[in-house]
Amino acid sequence: QSERDQDRVHATYQLDVMAKGGGAGEIIHERPFDVLLDNLRDPIQEVRRNILWIVGNLALQGYSYEVAESGILSEMTLRLDDQVELVRSAAAWSFAMITEAGQGIGVADSGAPIRCILLLQDASSDVQACAALALDKIAFYASPEPVVRNGGVVALVNRLDVKDDGVRICVLWALWSIACRGYVDSLCDAETLITNLKRCALEKN
Repeated sequence: QSERDQDRVHATYQLDVMAKGGGAGEIIHERPFDVLLDNLRDPIQEVRRNILWIVGNLALQGYSYEVAESGILSEMTLRLDDQVELVRSAAAWSFAMITEAGQGIGVADSGAPIRCILLLQDASSDVQACAALALDKIAFYASPEPVVRNGGVVALVNRLDVKDDGVRICVLWALWSIACRGYVDSLCDAETLITNLKRCALEKN
């Protein structure tokens, strides 16, 4: 809560190190979510990014229920529309981690799937990849339904012709998750699916 920008950047970075280094329980013990939520609105982009990393790592370390119950997911959804690329990608990554850690229903109900589908058109390949990762986790660990219902299949398939390998790999896993969770027929909504899959199969990578 320091008024000095660098203090807040350093503090949030150290908390993230603690969260993924065995100190997640100590952080949760301090009931941190009100402060974390306030700092998601910080004017300094590194602070907002670090907070999102902290939340994702707390979930990965076994505190996903506490994260979902804290009410912070709705504010995180707003960060998917952040003006700063590194914040948008951090938000999508954090949603992916929270979903994988067992809170996929809460993530799906937060409105994150719709925002992540839109982020597949982002100018940044890093943001696109993180958005596809989040959609992959939502489809596999929660349900493909919110992804399919909001046009996610066509949006994902359209990303198979981009040059960035990282984006395409995340998109392919998302399509796989949709298919293996019982929504394979929905893949037929994308007319270019087979053509794009063949192109990927011919890649030297």
